[in-house]
Amino acid sequence: MNHTIALIALSLGLSACKGEVSLNTDPAPAATQTTPTTPAATPTTPINTADPGVPNAAPKLVLNADDATYYLRSISQMLVSRPLTASENDQLQREGGDAVRPIIEAWTSEPGFVDAAKYMMQQKLKASGDRDGIDFEAPGRLVAHLVANNRPWSEVITSDYCIDATGAQADCDSGAPYRAGVLTTRAFLAGNASRFNLGRASRLMKVFACRAYPMEDTLQPYLPKETLIPMFRASNAEEQTVEEAKGAFGNGDECYSCHGQFGAHAQFFVKFDQTGMWRSDATGVQDPNGELGRSVDGLMTSHMEDMSAKAFEGSKMFGKDAANLREAAQTLAESRAFVPCAVRNVIEYTFGMTDSEGEEIDRELLSTVAARATMSQTVDPTLATIIVETFTDPRVVDVVISARGGLQ
Repeated sequence: MNHTIALIALSLGLSACKGEVSLNTDPAPAATQTTPTTPAATPTTPINTADPGVPNAAPKLVLNADDATYYLRSISQMLVSRPLTASENDQLQREGGDAVRPIIEAWTSEPGFVDAAKYMMQQKLKASGDRDGIDFEAPGRLVAHLVANNRPWSEVITSDYCIDATGAQADCDSGAPYRAGVLTTRAFLAGNASRFNLGRASRLMKVFACRAYPMEDTLQPYLPKETLIPMFRASNAEEQTVEEAKGAFGNGDECYSCHGQFGAHAQFFVKFDQTGMWRSDATGVQDPNGELGRSVDGLMTSHMEDMSAKAFEGSKMFGKDAANLREAAQTLAESRAFVPCAVRNVIEYTFGMTDSEGEEIDRELLSTVAARATMSQTVDPTLATIIVETFTDPRVVDVVISARGGLQ
């Protein structure tokens, strides 16, 4: 991370700690919570933004011509893959801060903006190219289609179609009897395949909810211990009965602190094999002769104890029943975590931050920008709206201008 980006990152409220940040207004982040012994009784109602009372008025940017020009020069390459044009420079010299929003709004209609959105999600999903016979370009194509056609950003995980190599709408390539946007592409599924489906669940939460395990149980209530296989019921050394878990696998003695939530999300992937194909015959049963966490024929082991539950791809997303990955994605898209996470993603991408460097971006900033973006388009904003509201927020502008001053 270069000096300019370091200054911007520090100004956005980053911390050296590596714990997960809670991107909402709950009183206690997950890192300070104690390990639960019983599941939460009442699930959180999805509300899409953390603060629906934020005024919808566009914020006023008080910038002179030089600062406004510097600001847009700092972000144009990442958002539209080009420098400022002569006409944009002239407009900034005439109007100063008043020109920032109209120029960014105009950017969202450019092909370079579509490409930037595609590159952003390719980075986040670690999906591009073609290998092992799997089309890793599929997620990026869907993102480009949604952005080019001004579709709601939630459709990145709820769309009932994918985009083929010719640019046409097509079925997704996982063979599942339902579609959930990029989540039902083999690129996502094979690219994140791992034992117990932990990689898929982790990537889903990191990219679309900006959460790691354990997260706040007001968002994801814990599964009852008795529904999990013995390994994942343990909250301490005395409770751990499985030899492989004692001080080695996962959290060792404290498996339940993460897997009490992990298990709920991993179950949505139990029907997908390691190549990303949906399999109706998946059982979720541990292969007695295989590596811990792997079922038979390239499938993964379920967290569930009951035999019928092991094979069922339904579970709970943020406390709400979901029959499969598509229904889980719909709940996630409607949750209070989704839009603030999109704001965080565009900030991290534009300023070259890694996921860990962006852990402590100010929660109030994310929720306020998300609320403004949501209300400007009722409840389901496009990525263009999210980006406009993010990069016209005075606090984001201020940290970039402050970084300029720090280099003088």
